[in-house]
Amino acid sequence: MSKSVTALLLVVVLLFSLTYATAEDLSSMSTEDLMQLRQNINDELANRKTVPDLKEGSTIADLFPDHILAMKVRDAIGAISTKDPVSQDELDKIDTISIDGAVVGETNDFKDLTGIEYLRNLETLRIVRQPGCTVIPDSIGNCVHLRELDITSCGIKILPASICDLQELRKLRLRYSDVETLPDDIGNLQSLKDLDISNTKITSLPASIRNLDLDRFSREGLDID
Repeated sequence: MSKSVTALLLVVVLLFSLTYATAEDLSSMSTEDLMQLRQNINDELANRKTVPDLKEGSTIADLFPDHILAMKVRDAIGAISTKDPVSQDELDKIDTISIDGAVVGETNDFKDLTGIEYLRNLETLRIVRQPGCTVIPDSIGNCVHLRELDITSCGIKILPASICDLQELRKLRLRYSDVETLPDDIGNLQSLKDLDISNTKITSLPASIRNLDLDRFSREGLDID
């Protein structure tokens, strides 16, 4: 059995044990069946994640205290003001948030991702050239459809373990950030294809990284094997 199939089987067994009360003979299933089962289980686990209910009359500013993020949400849903009330249905329509200090008209004053858990269908999150942004909240694990996370040139030092729950994540860019370590379970990100840790403060890699099937792994400027 190949390493990739073995790794896939281990992931499915783990997810299976967390999800179902009965067992079946997974070893007799084809790779395609295992992949489909893994996707089904991931979907079920994603549906189990809970986001706090919005209080009636909650405004954009109530949910997203950082003014820059609040304005991004305002523009994404076509609201007039960050003081406008917002519904979960409106927030569910947002698939991209990009805050880049190098873009004309943007600033590098962004600091706080509080409220990100309400963007349940977010697929792309780019927080670039924002040295004042030092924390990714654990609640990012609620963004179960996230496919790209880019925190280039940010002040973030620690990635929350919940990032390893993002089973649709395909691109993770940390270059020129202050990140010091990768989560121990990063190998759980079986969809990850593009990992860029160039010029970070990472000095060693977790053992689970060997479970990843990467198309691109950039680590320029680092003295690691």
